[in-house]
Amino acid sequence: MSNTHHTWSMIDCLALTYLPTISAIHCLSIVEQFSSFQEALNNHNKHPFLTKIGDGNIFWKNISQECYDKANQQLELCEKNNVDCILYNDDAYPESLRNAPYPPFLLFCKGNIHSINAQTIVAIVGTRRCTDYGKQATEFFTEELVKYNIAIASGLANGIDTYAHSYTIKNNGITYAVIASGIDKISTNTAKYNADKIIDSGGAVFSEYKCGVGALTAYFPQRNRIVSGISDAVLVIESAIKGGALITAQFAFDQNRPLFAVPGNIFYDKNSGTNALIKRNMAAIATHPHDILSELRIPIQKQATVVHNLSDNEEKLLKELSNGPVTIDDLSVTLSIPSSELLSTLLMMEFKGFIRQLPGKQFMSLSTTFS
Repeated sequence: MSNTHHTWSMIDCLALTYLPTISAIHCLSIVEQFSSFQEALNNHNKHPFLTKIGDGNIFWKNISQECYDKANQQLELCEKNNVDCILYNDDAYPESLRNAPYPPFLLFCKGNIHSINAQTIVAIVGTRRCTDYGKQATEFFTEELVKYNIAIASGLANGIDTYAHSYTIKNNGITYAVIASGIDKISTNTAKYNADKIIDSGGAVFSEYKCGVGALTAYFPQRNRIVSGISDAVLVIESAIKGGALITAQFAFDQNRPLFAVPGNIFYDKNSGTNALIKRNMAAIATHPHDILSELRIPIQKQATVVHNLSDNEEKLLKELSNGPVTIDDLSVTLSIPSSELLSTLLMMEFKGFIRQLPGKQFMSLSTTFS
């Protein structure tokens, strides 16, 4: 790559993006060929894209000022919302994304990205309507990966994405969100709150869309390529066969990123997508965070063995809960133990970290899940 693009200013680059029908690929080739936006316009017949939109355009002489006006308005919006505009060749631009197919020409960011190129990043994605199993798996993988100073990337959507961000923050980790709108146009109050939490905890929010741009359905698949593009590996927790997380998975596969999927119940639609990824040999099975750490060649720390002395009732309960959630009434019938006595034992086991209470007075074992 030549050094021609180093002479382009931020305002020139922004103005370029306001040319009609221009793509990131066109921007990169134009910046490569010309030393400024004005030179490109003055010599439009020397570039095929510029020739196509310039020839016969009676407003061509005025287009320069129009683009500069819009670029200046965008810079004002960015400044007002504390949003940084990062050029493709900036040091702060994520290196892994720059090397991926079809990277954005400009990237808009709010938060701290100064160390992003020195971090290992794992994307955790999944369905918006996740089950308790998906939520628990997200917590399990996120908590362990953060222990190894791995940053977590996701898409700020409801469900698995939000849990990935929140569990990262809960464990004092760094998380990055990629959205499908301008950073000043995050659509829901919950998403805005979560975005602020991500930024306040040392992470950042990214978008390839300018300030003032609202989310559109077509933008979400494009967003997903950036989620996988900034990551060193991608983990799909839970997804239906046509879920948006499967689009991220396909991008990860095409970008040659290590791709993992958590297997799930074959009778649940929410697991049909992840199971299909495994069945088609697109994704490796992930039953423990160590599967991802091994692929990334991160040394796994030896854990000290903790011996727990369990009572007879506690051992019976763990055995009954090992295959999935069970209600307290069913446990009482199966084990012939009064519900009142069971409840105190279950609560004590939850306090010790062996089990978890779920909605509907159901309990699930933590000691046997994802072993």
